[in-house]
Amino acid sequence: MADNKNISTKKSFTEQEKLIEYLNNNLSEPEAQKLEEALAESDFTKDALEGLRAFKHPKKLSRNVRHLNQTLRRSIDDKSRRRPGTFSQLIWYIIAVILILLILIAGYAVLRLRI
Repeated sequence: MADNKNISTKKSFTEQEKLIEYLNNNLSEPEAQKLEEALAESDFTKDALEGLRAFKHPKKLSRNVRHLNQTLRRSIDDKSRRRPGTFSQLIWYIIAVILILLILIAGYAVLRLRI
């Protein structure tokens, strides 16, 4: 996957539509056979078909699948936007560790001079 922002391709959308048409018995006989052969070869496609069959309202299936894809895209976009710059975080962690060490050394020196 060279492009992390676009995990789905045009091919996956056509496969998705074919699965939905297959469930609604709208595919021609040769296309249905071709899809059944693909189902036999791919566990992922089999799982996708089982998931689509699990929907209670088959007529709303296309809308539900579209909604799931949009939600997934939004979630991925949100996570990629939330990722802060790692270098700037690292600098702040180093500064915090140095300050804590300086405070510990100063505390040790004060206690040692008192005794």
